[in-house]
Amino acid sequence: MRKTGFRALITVLCGALSLAMPAFAASAASEADDPSADRTAIVVTGKSEQTPAAVRKQARKITQVGGGVYHTPLAQFQDPICPGIIGVSREVAEVMVDRIRDTAEQIGLDTAREGTCTPNILVIFVANGQQAIKALAKQRSYLFQRITAPELRAMIADKGPVHAWVNTTVRSRQGDELQGSADLDLVNPPRLNVAQSQSHIFLAHRLDIVSSIVMIDLPAANGMSAVQLADYATMRAIVRTRPVEADTSVSTILSLFDPAGARPAALTDFDHAYLRTIYGSIANLNAASKLAHINKRLRAQQTEREEEE
Repeated sequence: MRKTGFRALITVLCGALSLAMPAFAASAASEADDPSADRTAIVVTGKSEQTPAAVRKQARKITQVGGGVYHTPLAQFQDPICPGIIGVSREVAEVMVDRIRDTAEQIGLDTAREGTCTPNILVIFVANGQQAIKALAKQRSYLFQRITAPELRAMIADKGPVHAWVNTTVRSRQGDELQGSADLDLVNPPRLNVAQSQSHIFLAHRLDIVSSIVMIDLPAANGMSAVQLADYATMRAIVRTRPVEADTSVSTILSLFDPAGARPAALTDFDHAYLRTIYGSIANLNAASKLAHINKRLRAQQTEREEEE
């Protein structure tokens, strides 16, 4: 989806969902008004006893992979990110945008110039996300052209408070786009021209995120801080993840909206290690090989923090 296309998408979403600017939870508003609040530091929290096996299992569990883990790369941004927030007060939106940008920069992503870029990450607060998705799928199905039909059906059926999807495109490992028609066309089928690759670990293609949308129900966000919401949105937008269900031995911000789970105050040790794992190596590495490094990343950042203390 081109930048102009996503700008049009934003306009369509705002109009179709009749988005207003409602008052937000008191905790988030007070945080935005507090001039002493630190908007740059990432607070890393989490349980100290995390076995390597539990960490690996959870990394696999939260990761959405379109194919086999040995034959598919993990989706990630290549273009500078530009987050946008819709449906909350300006003060809260600014805190969230700053937080998402800070996290992105700390894990090595580029960020677009603030104030002039078109958002390629959109966090939308609505009254009821499931109803909004149903209406959009019926009236403007083209908004979901970059996700599969089963993925769309699953979102429509999801009664939870968060609906998130990531729009991706397949490119060669050098960044070349598909040639030919993107549709099922026997005359001019889609093809990818790449140099031959003999490796089972390094793939001939990569999966680039072109835009992400995270839709959050406002009633469910009541009482949560802007930092919590920004960190949760980051984990759903800059990587293809799914939320965890019920409490888990490895603390993660992805349990934020689970009634039976914990509510971390911010990104946890695991979350930060996960993001660094995804973006800390080349994009055409297969999913299994990339996720295998998460325990090494986790130990490294814990050691770094201990040395700083």
